[in-house]
Amino acid sequence: MHDIDTALLRAFVAVVDTGNFSRAARRLNRTQSALSMQIKRLEDAVETVLFERSVRPPSITPAGELFVAYAREMLALNDAAIKTIKANKTAGQVRLALMEDYASTILAPVLTQFMAENQDVQVEVHTGLTNSFVDQLGVQFDLVIAMVPIGYNDGELLYSGKSVWGGAACFEPRTFDPLPLALNRNRQLLRPRGPFPDGDAPRGRHPQRTRRRAASACRVRTTEPQSARCSISRPKTAI
Repeated sequence: MHDIDTALLRAFVAVVDTGNFSRAARRLNRTQSALSMQIKRLEDAVETVLFERSVRPPSITPAGELFVAYAREMLALNDAAIKTIKANKTAGQVRLALMEDYASTILAPVLTQFMAENQDVQVEVHTGLTNSFVDQLGVQFDLVIAMVPIGYNDGELLYSGKSVWGGAACFEPRTFDPLPLALNRNRQLLRPRGPFPDGDAPRGRHPQRTRRRAASACRVRTTEPQSARCSISRPKTAI
């Protein structure tokens, strides 16, 4: 059994509809010899003579009359399938904002799979401190994955965990009263790496040098944990 090329079916139907090979060739923007070769290939595939060529113009045979209904049905089904697939094809641009830690780890394999399945979608990724991203949802960003406090119910919850305090192995918090903390003036959840604005860096120390010295001796110790949520938010209107 042979598979039939839809191009051969279109050539056959065009000859039937126009009544001769020359008009069918002009409709399909082909030469008459090329069209004749397509009809011959179709006849070889179905192992049946579809046109009687001993008369001018060639007339369709009884077998051709029977086959043309199937040819039209197959072409209609082919065209409907392609039209449906194209109508449901995802395309466009998505602007995603999230923490850099997530972008460089969790996002990479997810984005690779998404792009392979949606090649016509352009994903624009922005990374940084996510507090400022939430306010730009629906304006600058289409999707925001952000760390939010307990009680924040806007968006879809992806993960809920507990935050911890981190310090050097030799650091003993009970010896400090009050306990010095490195915070941002704008009260964001995380502190960015320098350079810092004037007055924002720890006094008497170079912020980047201090960070390098502490890195080799740093370990995570837990005190009373605070809960945190990671959620994904979308704009109210459909994109």
